[in-house]
Amino acid sequence: MATKTKFTFRNYIKELKKSWFVLVLFLIIGGLVGTWYAFKTPTQFEATSKIFVHNSMVDNGTATSPYAQIGELLLSDSIIANTDEKLNESDLSEYTIVEKPYGVFTITATSTDYDKAIKTANTIVEKASNAIASVYDDAKDYHVTILKRATNADSSTTTRRRAVSAAIIAAGAVVLAMIIIFIKFDYCSDK
Repeated sequence: MATKTKFTFRNYIKELKKSWFVLVLFLIIGGLVGTWYAFKTPTQFEATSKIFVHNSMVDNGTATSPYAQIGELLLSDSIIANTDEKLNESDLSEYTIVEKPYGVFTITATSTDYDKAIKTANTIVEKASNAIASVYDDAKDYHVTILKRATNADSSTTTRRRAVSAAIIAAGAVVLAMIIIFIKFDYCSDK
């Protein structure tokens, strides 16, 4: 009758060395699955527009900065309501706004469609003044200037990102193999 190995970390490492082929097999399978998944995911495009919202009351000291509220407004349903070419809910969820100091807002639209990313970024930037005017009573104190319209969209899904995704999935497969070997070793060892 074979004697059971005592459960220690050193013995577990020896067991991993004995099972190197299982680790390599899981690495290859994980790498293939990761590569398939990384190239199966659609390419994402990002288009960027910028606007400047100037509030004369803030400049002369008679009002506090309203820029946080304007950022929330630009992410709200008011933009959709003031759009001739209606944006749907999926368009609304595909853009983000980052406010730089002094009322400069960067609108970044993301989509799997190159033209849709550009259209969403430009629609939001074009409708900003209408949205501000419809919400704020003192909209006459606001002046919206378009600093940049989106003219192209950059691919945010690069080969490097895909390679990193494939590597992460392959590493996860190796960790899974190590866990399986650990469970087998733990079950078969003398405690």
